[in-house]
Amino acid sequence: AYVPLDLGYPTDRLQAMLDDAQVRAVVGEPEALETLQSRLDALPSLASPRPAGPAPHAADGDLVYVLFTSGSTGRPKGVAMGLAPLAHLTAWHVTHPRLGQAARTLQFAPLSFDVHFQEIFSTLATGGTLVLPDDADRRDPARLRALLALERVQRLYLPYVALQMLAQADADAHTHAGVLPLSLQDVVSAGEQLQVTPDIRALFGRLSGAVLHNHYGPTETHVVTAFELQGDAGAWPQIPAIGTALPHVRVWLRPVQDDDAAEPHTAASELAQGELMLGGDTLAEGYLGRLDLTAERFLDHLPGPDGVPARWYATGDLVRQAPDGTLTYLGRADQQLKVDGFRIEPGDIELALMAHPGIQDAVVTAPTDPDGSRVLTAHVVLRPGSAPADQTVTAWRAWLRDRLPEYMVPVRFAVLDKLPTTPSGKIDRRGLPSAMPAAPASGSVGMPS
Repeated sequence: AYVPLDLGYPTDRLQAMLDDAQVRAVVGEPEALETLQSRLDALPSLASPRPAGPAPHAADGDLVYVLFTSGSTGRPKGVAMGLAPLAHLTAWHVTHPRLGQAARTLQFAPLSFDVHFQEIFSTLATGGTLVLPDDADRRDPARLRALLALERVQRLYLPYVALQMLAQADADAHTHAGVLPLSLQDVVSAGEQLQVTPDIRALFGRLSGAVLHNHYGPTETHVVTAFELQGDAGAWPQIPAIGTALPHVRVWLRPVQDDDAAEPHTAASELAQGELMLGGDTLAEGYLGRLDLTAERFLDHLPGPDGVPARWYATGDLVRQAPDGTLTYLGRADQQLKVDGFRIEPGDIELALMAHPGIQDAVVTAPTDPDGSRVLTAHVVLRPGSAPADQTVTAWRAWLRDRLPEYMVPVRFAVLDKLPTTPSGKIDRRGLPSAMPAAPASGSVGMPS
């Protein structure tokens, strides 16, 4: 099994990963290994012993990789993924009418993000070609767009935020004459909730016949559901469904116990709704060396919807299920905000804000003030070229009041140059500034006290 080490991680985190995984060898480019050695107290042997005979094939009981995710205690936890779920995922790709076709595919995801496996092995299994960008290409949307055009990339896997940035870079590129067209035919978004923004609609309006795939799956299972958006991008829903389960996956919506059922809630539906439980041949073995954490999330002998005891993974994600089995992601159960007695889904406010002509991106939080009260706060990125009248807190509040209840209108607004992201490209909610940034020099945006 392999454990990817991202040199962008803090030294303490890298040391904890090496200690917990008890790695026997570290493989890498010489310069990267020297950097790693200079930062850590001790490093295993850099040369793996040569096997005496032919390299064995992986067996069903073997691990393929261990990926470390953030732990609630602050120490990362290693998700130990076995062969069967990944073999099933690769087989699903091979038989997919579009994703099973050979394609030039950009290997965008860092190795510390589980999508890297899907990118690499689905491409190799279908006879495709991997295009390898460097870190500068990954971080700069304009450079990424240029690389995609130059290398005639046909398939791309991107988290929502990176896709939004690429869409903006493509729009900027089309303002210049002689720009190389993009060859994208399939774009797969995963890792966080997909939102179909005006920029993304415009991008797919310029891509003839391209399909946007929305994939869902936590690190503990990899991809478990899929949904396709094709045809007129102008008719796509703002929040697409995450789709239906892959053939080797079982899903179950476990009712969420609400101790405050009498309190108002931001969402209500006639369709089935609850915490998404995952079963079937898609579950990781658990958290490496952490039997306690494994027992909390991987529930053995739990009676499912049919009453038969089985092993299930509790995602902590809230979903809604339509009669045809299509699932829609509603947010994290632990990201629900409770402000002044109201339960609030921050995604509802974020979507309403991003529909405003002056706002490009938005994230809503509810930090706790020194007096213990929680204050609904919107972190926004302004849309370039928007009118000054569309860049005021007064305009944003009036916009929201026409669309949301008063208790869902943020009290504070923070204007950011861009949203902070994790190394895998997801929105880094923990990295949002706690203090309110100063207003732009133009004075068009004021910060309420």
